[in-house]
Amino acid sequence: MKKQIFCMALGFWMIVITGDILFTFLFFLLYGLYLYSVSKQFVVLFLWLLCCLFSLMLLPQSIDAPVSGEYTVYRVKKNYALAQNQNDRIILYGLKDPGIFDTYYVETFEKVYSLDNISMFSFSSYLKEEKIAYSAQVSETNLISKGHTFSSKIFNVIHNKDPFLFSILYGIYDDNTPDLIYRLSLPLLSFLYLLENFLKKHLSYSQVYIVSFFTSLICGFLFDYTTSLVRFICHRFSKIFFKDLQNQISMTIVLFLVLLPQKGTSFSFVLPIAFSLLNLVSQNGKQKMCLRLVFLTGLQYLYFHQVDFVLLLFFGFLRKMSGYCLIVEIFLFFFPFYELQNLWFSLLENIPSLIWEFDAGFIYLLFMLITLFKILCANKNRIYLLVFFLFPFFAPYTNPFFTVTVFSIGQGDCTLITEPFLKSAVMIDCGQNLYRDNMEEIVIPFLRMKHIHQLDCVILTHNDFDHDGGIDSLKKQIHIKKIITERKGTVPVSYPFYSLLEEREANDKNDESIISYFSYDNTSFLWMGDASKEIEKDLIHRYPNLKADLLKVGHHGSNTSSCFEFLDATDASLAIISAGKDNRYGHPHVETLKNLKRAGISNLNTGDAGMIRIYTLKGLRFVITGSKNFGIIP
Repeated sequence: MKKQIFCMALGFWMIVITGDILFTFLFFLLYGLYLYSVSKQFVVLFLWLLCCLFSLMLLPQSIDAPVSGEYTVYRVKKNYALAQNQNDRIILYGLKDPGIFDTYYVETFEKVYSLDNISMFSFSSYLKEEKIAYSAQVSETNLISKGHTFSSKIFNVIHNKDPFLFSILYGIYDDNTPDLIYRLSLPLLSFLYLLENFLKKHLSYSQVYIVSFFTSLICGFLFDYTTSLVRFICHRFSKIFFKDLQNQISMTIVLFLVLLPQKGTSFSFVLPIAFSLLNLVSQNGKQKMCLRLVFLTGLQYLYFHQVDFVLLLFFGFLRKMSGYCLIVEIFLFFFPFYELQNLWFSLLENIPSLIWEFDAGFIYLLFMLITLFKILCANKNRIYLLVFFLFPFFAPYTNPFFTVTVFSIGQGDCTLITEPFLKSAVMIDCGQNLYRDNMEEIVIPFLRMKHIHQLDCVILTHNDFDHDGGIDSLKKQIHIKKIITERKGTVPVSYPFYSLLEEREANDKNDESIISYFSYDNTSFLWMGDASKEIEKDLIHRYPNLKADLLKVGHHGSNTSSCFEFLDATDASLAIISAGKDNRYGHPHVETLKNLKRAGISNLNTGDAGMIRIYTLKGLRFVITGSKNFGIIP
């Protein structure tokens, strides 16, 4: 029965992280048949039914708009605070120095929106895990009462007396904090592990984990119940009742998912559970070490798209040192005679880094699972380990797809065009934002992740900040072979790439836009810049046979562009609109959307879909968006 309960716990985990009723029903039937075939007991099917019914209660619910009223801060971060009332959770901006359990009156709210670029951090997705979809701008005038609980007093005392200890315990860092601090996570868990190792010398098995369990509960009460700490609490609770590893894993999974179902795929939960599972199946110490190394490396590529190999090798040592650092800093809090922060920061900053970035996806996940399976089954696993660790180094250069990437940068334009096997990389526009460096924060990290170290050409369609404002920032960080600002410029690629209407009369700078037409794998692309309806009519007059499979409409979907005659003539399968969410210009305009619908052209807008990536290979064409949508292009 123990094995069946373990399998049910894993199935329960699968249902919760999927969060889909149809999947739950299908999985219930198929997995139920498997459980019955193994056990031959109807009681197992009954327990599995109860498990599935209970999982339906944990499926994600839509988040309704919050109501005006009093909201109490439950977590503080660097530039914002998270607050809640009885029914709703929100994010608060504008507070200079909020405290835990401070209460504010909030009247107006805004829907949280962030730029969704594939393989990059999405703030709105992170907030969904906290069941937050709305934000509010408040100030100290909205303060109703300061927190008077014991934990809020602890928060204020540590904050005022020891900023370094404050940052360690609450994870609130400033701009001078080394990046390695973030990667080591909160040292609180290291402190708890050290405490356990000390107690094991003096107490019995169950006594150690009882003390550890209650100590971790107190830490969460005093500071914050982070995802890592909740997982630790659940695991220690299971250790109190079970000595068998299989039962411990089962109880930990169920308890954690009941408490934090939205965190079922978080790195801080998946990694420790996976390590426990690997310990369960490994046959010896050497095999266990190989399995853990493969999984830790693969998971970092999948979650963070990079691995620091120095940190990978010395993570255990540095994590233990962070625990000792916390112990010393607590002692110095009461008996201050030395400043530890500068010494610790200096040590971390002088540790060399060896980072390799790799945009791992489903294929890499499949390859990692195959490697784990081969290590478990094979006596000689060196060849599998070698291929696995070398895979991220050569995989970026083996992509066979011609790819067009339209970045989600708000109200602006930026498109990256890459040939198969990274043969060439061309960018059309590099729009900038007054409040954010799009190149520094979005485009450059993406290029590094894809191992694009130089651009063969950058086409600046016209002189407008939302089209060419990022060129200086881009040039500082990546080599650009050629910059084209005139319509007669030649793009240095081997596939057809033309500038249309080189000779034209333009009434303004928008009509000066370079119009790019390129094709690959029998798929044609037409990028219009900010050209107006007059230019569009001139275009179809001068090129009566002009067709385009993919069209990037002019001027972000403004009604100054995209006349019906032009759209009908191009006969595109898909139109791309690059516009900011709820922008002040009203892009895309209702008239443009109506013209697209009338012409029978589907459309995607970066303001809604996020980044848009179009792939072509020998007639196969499909699109993937930052909002995790997938579609075949006819």
